[in-house]
Amino acid sequence: MISVIFVEPESAGNVGSIARCMKNFGASQLILVNPCPLEGAEKMAQHGTDILEKAVIVTTLDRALVMVDTSIAATAVTSGLFRASLSPSDIRTVSTGHIGIVIGRESRGLTAEEIEQCDLVMSIPASQEYPVLNAAAACCIVLYEFFQSTYQGVESCSNETKKRILAECRTISDLMEKRPHRKRIWEIVLKRVLSKAFLSEREATILLGFFRRIRTVLTPLSKP
Repeated sequence: MISVIFVEPESAGNVGSIARCMKNFGASQLILVNPCPLEGAEKMAQHGTDILEKAVIVTTLDRALVMVDTSIAATAVTSGLFRASLSPSDIRTVSTGHIGIVIGRESRGLTAEEIEQCDLVMSIPASQEYPVLNAAAACCIVLYEFFQSTYQGVESCSNETKKRILAECRTISDLMEKRPHRKRIWEIVLKRVLSKAFLSEREATILLGFFRRIRTVLTPLSKP
């Protein structure tokens, strides 16, 4: 499942255009974070008015992100970030589950703090003369790439398997480390790696077995 998370949209027209684009490419849930008044959005939504009518409105990005399993921040500004950004084609095989595409404000996009809250970062290559795309246009490109991957039947590991790997990581971290902040960093990094690795279900199952073996070996050693 794919959701679009639009952070503080400033134009009802753009909200409607994104709803229309979502209808084109099979995305069903629109999440709006502290949006502008939406009067007139239905004119741009066309056949996507049902998506507009069912849109979920929340007050903060935090509340939106807990509604998805993997979040992808779309941004034109990648300088100063602590991680590499992906291209739209790179995200075709992001792990299955509930994926949230995070789109920023029309005037200034997402803040650095908001980008860091997301699991992955994506940037759409464009002319250096004017590299910033309209929010609806950027959303369309990303949804098209996901639609292509679904249409072509790209295999990827299930979200359930990914959660089991993360659970094993937490158990191993508890056996090895006492400092909460270190354990939190390990889990964040592993979650990002799993999202970017494009693992098949078989590969993910093998990795899960590897982590289980580590946990089995460490458990007796951790006892006083």
